[in-house]
Amino acid sequence: MRLTPTPSHAPALSYGMAMFMLLMIQGSVCYGQTQTESENARHNRNRIENKFQGATTQRTSDMLSLATITPSLRSRVSRLERMLRFSNPYTAVGVKEAKASLRLALAERDEFLKRPSKPSEVEIAAAELSVARAESQLTITLATQKERMLLCQIDVVDAELRLLQMSKKIELQQRLIARGLSTAETFAQEKLALSAAEKQLELMRLRRETQRILQGVSDTQPEGDPKQPSRSSTTP
Repeated sequence: MRLTPTPSHAPALSYGMAMFMLLMIQGSVCYGQTQTESENARHNRNRIENKFQGATTQRTSDMLSLATITPSLRSRVSRLERMLRFSNPYTAVGVKEAKASLRLALAERDEFLKRPSKPSEVEIAAAELSVARAESQLTITLATQKERMLLCQIDVVDAELRLLQMSKKIELQQRLIARGLSTAETFAQEKLALSAAEKQLELMRLRRETQRILQGVSDTQPEGDPKQPSRSSTTP
């Protein structure tokens, strides 16, 4: 026997169908919201990671800048101290001139002592004084030139260190620009600083070479004190 819905069951059936459709719609909405929230969470996570990575890179740049500035300040203070000690980077009398003055004083004394007429004690003392002064001048010149050569070598090392630090900073700025974390203006300033560091190194090397020439050191001869005549060779 076939059962047919009676009119009294029609509202209940319609209500059930409506509730089922409503649950389906709510499920779809919840699923869409869950998917949207998941995408938002992923975007937020990526944005936070990029921001953290950028902050880390910027912190590395700041630390490198600090590491560059601190030795630079220390180097400048040391250079100021050296400048106060030596207002003129080059001595008035070079090693070659001091050695020539000593040879001249020795020759004049020997020639004076070989004269037919016997010199007086005052004349002999004056000739010895000239030799002693020439020896003292050579000793002072040798010590001063050696000290200035060492200072020039320190300046060259400082300039090389400064150039190396600026080169690393330029490489870091290039990476920051590639990630959009730095500007071209900052990079241009760093390039100018790098050029200044290169010129500073060139200047320090030039001063070192000038000291080498004044000290009488040849290209093949190792740097050091030129051979100084002994006092025994200056006595009559």
